[in-house]
Amino acid sequence: MNPDRFKVFFSPGVILLSLASLVGCSNLEMTSTWCDRKIAIDGIDSEWQETMVYVEDADLGIGLQNDETFMYICLGTTDRRVLAQIIGLGFTVWFDPEGGKTKTLGIRFPLGMHDPMKLRQALQDQEALERDLAYFLGNELEILGPEEGEQVRRLLSVTGGIKAGSAMSAGRFIYELRVPLSPGEDYAYAIGAEPGASIGLGFETSWLEEMVEQEGFRGGFCLQVVAAGEGVGEACRAVKVRQKGADGLSASNSG
Repeated sequence: MNPDRFKVFFSPGVILLSLASLVGCSNLEMTSTWCDRKIAIDGIDSEWQETMVYVEDADLGIGLQNDETFMYICLGTTDRRVLAQIIGLGFTVWFDPEGGKTKTLGIRFPLGMHDPMKLRQALQDQEALERDLAYFLGNELEILGPEEGEQVRRLLSVTGGIKAGSAMSAGRFIYELRVPLSPGEDYAYAIGAEPGASIGLGFETSWLEEMVEQEGFRGGFCLQVVAAGEGVGEACRAVKVRQKGADGLSASNSG
């Protein structure tokens, strides 16, 4: 079997608003690792130690893996500002199977905290934050799309192939997500990607909305994804994703 993977030109400065000033317009090129092991979506990054890319000048680790069935994403940080955004406002990962910026399928987890005072207090106490993290995250996720206006809320334990999980240890927050690549009998919701296709990938929190609109990313979609072989383009904060028949991991900065 010739494994297909994703090539990603990743601009970490637009993932979260608090990181924009730290990394500017530098583009990080990533290639997803072919996954030859089982990845438990539990917020523990033991399966990611050799595949995470750490963004220079920003407290952020990014990992991408895929097998023939699923796409796996991992984010790790110790930055309390980032954590406050993810937990307090909710966090959505968007996919566009056509390789553009259309928000076709979104996975929202966590949904957002409705007790900001308690969260604010916990952010000042690492022990309390780690102890109460499950409460802040909740036990549900939302599937947005792929049909226009479609929005389904599911328990984390019943998501039809989609899995999300987070945990915190020694001050480090880990976010993991697994999404089926193609729909099937067991997976009603999937990215809709075929081997070799370009896939759009974006991250969104509520605070990003105004910033990304000013940068020309419609509707809060904060990462631009285009087909392989094309240039980065005029937008300095952009991402390109491509499936590719190879394995391994590469990373480099580009302009």
